[in-house]
Amino acid sequence: MSIKKPDNDSILADALLELLKEKPFEEVTVEDIVNKCGASRPTFYRHFKDKYDLMDWIYLKLIILKFRSHLRQRRRNFIQLKFIFKH
Repeated sequence: MSIKKPDNDSILADALLELLKEKPFEEVTVEDIVNKCGASRPTFYRHFKDKYDLMDWIYLKLIILKFRSHLRQRRRNFIQLKFIFKH
């Protein structure tokens, strides 16, 4: 079993989320984000246009995770119903 290494997008997102515990979004700079996670500014800009783009990515990722969770639960419910009606 291999351990998946976090991707740069996730590392930058985690840094932003940590910074938001300390100060409002408006006060967070790209420099703050890269300093928090040890990335470089060019790395940040290879992945995102600006901090707003990074925040959009975070929201999208959360929506996708929530949707996947919802689908898994519906699938489990369907399998349970199928089992109940089978017996």
